[in-house]
Amino acid sequence: MCRDVIRPYGPSGGGWEANVLTTGSDGAGGTWIFCEGEGGSGIGSISARSTDGNRWTTQSLPGIGQRNHAGDEVSVTIGSQGHASLTRDSFVSGIHNHVWTTNGGTSWFGLTYE
Repeated sequence: MCRDVIRPYGPSGGGWEANVLTTGSDGAGGTWIFCEGEGGSGIGSISARSTDGNRWTTQSLPGIGQRNHAGDEVSVTIGSQGHASLTRDSFVSGIHNHVWTTNGGTSWFGLTYE
């Protein structure tokens, strides 16, 4: 599933693999899959959410790049009622990115600081 999710976000003909960050349910009838492209693909983190298992809404998460350095840390939280968040900390670059949604992924909000 993640490979199909990231394909539209990558360079054409890339054939990149995808990494599953996490999956889960939000208690509001939504199933989430969070993915990222493999290193070198230029594909950051992608969320996919479905309420019926057949139709999926995907979105590239704003301000969240891919893991570039050993030790970069990603954490994903799937909350209740359509809430979810993703945090990426890069200890090499010193950059902290955090994005969250409170409406099932319709809108994402984020902050970045060094």
